[in-house]
Amino acid sequence: AATMNSQAAAQVLLDRGAEVNLYSAAGLGMADRVAGFDGDPSVLGRALYITCRNGHIEVAEGLLARGADINHRGFFGATGLH
Repeated sequence: AATMNSQAAAQVLLDRGAEVNLYSAAGLGMADRVAGFDGDPSVLGRALYITCRNGHIEVAEGLLARGADINHRGFFGATGLH
């Protein structure tokens, strides 16, 4: 659901008890949940990749402020800028 930025699918899973990790929270634009996760720049960079891919600017700014690796490469070597 997070990879496809599907809020509706995510809500179905959350309603059934799915746990939200940093990557999922970032991909779904859940700024409050993302703020609760700690991680090294590489971990935060992975979250930055998906949040940029899905257009969640507020979350991206928060991750960058916390030191996310801006050049982290996700799928097929792409960065958040791609």
